[in-house]
Amino acid sequence: MPASMALIFDLMAPALCVYNDAVFTEQDWEGITMIYSSIKEEDKSKVGRFGLGFKSVFHITDYPCIISGDKMLLIDPQQPTDRVNAFFEIPLMHDPWEGLDMNDFYNGLGGYFGVDQRMISDGHFNGTLFWFPLRERASPLSDTLYDERKILDLLDGLKSEAPSILIFLRNLESLTVFTAKECYQRTSTFGTHEHNRKRPSFHVRIKDAEHQVRHAREEFIAKMDTNSSDVTSMTDYCIEVTTDGQVTDYYWAVLNYFVGTSASGQFLTLINDKDISMSPCVSIAVSLDQSRQQFEGHIYCFMPLPKEGSKLTGLPFHVNGFFALSQNRHHLKWVTDEQKMQKIYDKNVLWNQYMVTEALPKTFKAIYLYLVHRAQRNGNPNEDIMNINRLIPDFPNVLDKWRQFMFNALSLVKSEKIFFCRHLNAWIPLQQSIFASFDNLPRHLDHVRSSVKKCLQYMGQYLVEVPDETVATFKQLFPGQVTDVTPLLLARYMKQNMKYMDLDDKAKLNILEYLVSDADNTKLENLHLILLASRDWAAFHQRGEPIYICDEKIISLFPLLTNRFLAPDARETVYKSGT
Repeated sequence: MPASMALIFDLMAPALCVYNDAVFTEQDWEGITMIYSSIKEEDKSKVGRFGLGFKSVFHITDYPCIISGDKMLLIDPQQPTDRVNAFFEIPLMHDPWEGLDMNDFYNGLGGYFGVDQRMISDGHFNGTLFWFPLRERASPLSDTLYDERKILDLLDGLKSEAPSILIFLRNLESLTVFTAKECYQRTSTFGTHEHNRKRPSFHVRIKDAEHQVRHAREEFIAKMDTNSSDVTSMTDYCIEVTTDGQVTDYYWAVLNYFVGTSASGQFLTLINDKDISMSPCVSIAVSLDQSRQQFEGHIYCFMPLPKEGSKLTGLPFHVNGFFALSQNRHHLKWVTDEQKMQKIYDKNVLWNQYMVTEALPKTFKAIYLYLVHRAQRNGNPNEDIMNINRLIPDFPNVLDKWRQFMFNALSLVKSEKIFFCRHLNAWIPLQQSIFASFDNLPRHLDHVRSSVKKCLQYMGQYLVEVPDETVATFKQLFPGQVTDVTPLLLARYMKQNMKYMDLDDKAKLNILEYLVSDADNTKLENLHLILLASRDWAAFHQRGEPIYICDEKIISLFPLLTNRFLAPDARETVYKSGT
């Protein structure tokens, strides 16, 4: 390496350090030295080919340093192409090297992750260390400067994503972030260094990764690389996050989906297009933590895209995929307002359209049915049912760009058994489900709602109890296909099934109050909902014998005619009905 280049590398400058316990392969060394291209361009299982890899470090540094196995690499992208990379053989680094001050080397990197004189003596570093000196002065690469505060701000942002940052990655199982402060005493003598003090920031790991997650990841990638048909992989994650000594577990269900032979013709054309060379691999992650209600779905391209604005999708789960991203990696490439009425030729935009409207809906169906099957195996506990119900978003809350995805996804599942009827212990499709959202009933009439639901259950109807927002979403997307109980519909059921007569007196009076809530009394004909003073029930008839409304004292004067008087406790409800 030329001396002029060596002076550029300031190993004593503030730096961001990244350590991994794996050692570089020859292919890794080849790939990382190809600054102007990528050996991963034809490998659809690699993340780096989409701009998520090493080249992004030049945003914060001009001169990266990499130590792995028996090599150290210094990179200066501003040099001519034949001088960009400078390799050092670790076994030979104990000798004086032109352009490399070993004093600076030890003072800058010494003491971190085993970078010391013993490493030089052994001639091998057990792992991979990336050392990124922060850009403190503007350079031809960038005029964006970084100091310690900026890096700490970036790490704080990373901390906020900690509960989910590992779930879509292919190999990483744990991540620890800390800041390192210099010891009070340091020497510049070769190999004589004290360990640096470390101040932990946070630690995140996949619990018991070696027992399930690692195998599931490897198996999915293997099948994706060898199969032409669709491939799915469902994995449960427990993510342990440690911050300031406090440990919290987060639970996820993650489904990875690789679209194969099921792809539509146009999507298949894009999949095989070498100009795009992207993989039709998508994922959905569902939070299984009911205690954390304020959940906002994120967009991931293996790592989360920056959150800008109030929300990214409006969906109640995270979505991930090999998306085509903007140059700054902040957004998916979408159809612009000017393009909405035109034919789209941009392959990247088309790719994202098919990923969102074709690949992700298949993934949604797969994870929905998986969670249903798991609930059945577990005996349909309330927690499992609630997790499934939360998969359906409040549609007005979904951003416009994601509404077509939601329509396609729910179109795929609505004919499946996706709703749980608790009183019949059965999973049923949308077509059989009876909902009770009570759109026009005042909120304070909870006693009426409860009685109507009990009546439907007594009559054997497939009553499904889900959030009102779920019913509203299906109504909006599939008008005319949703059965939501109304007074008229309830009266029709009651005339077909007399089981409502088994309800207690108070429940039947509540039902009468509901039936007349729409001010239409004609539906009451032949329904036995008139409570008599004899405690019997009479039916409404337009031409029937009159029933008298009197005070209890008057009724007591006619003990043999109590079946001709309205029960005093039914008077208020009958007055409301206007009958």
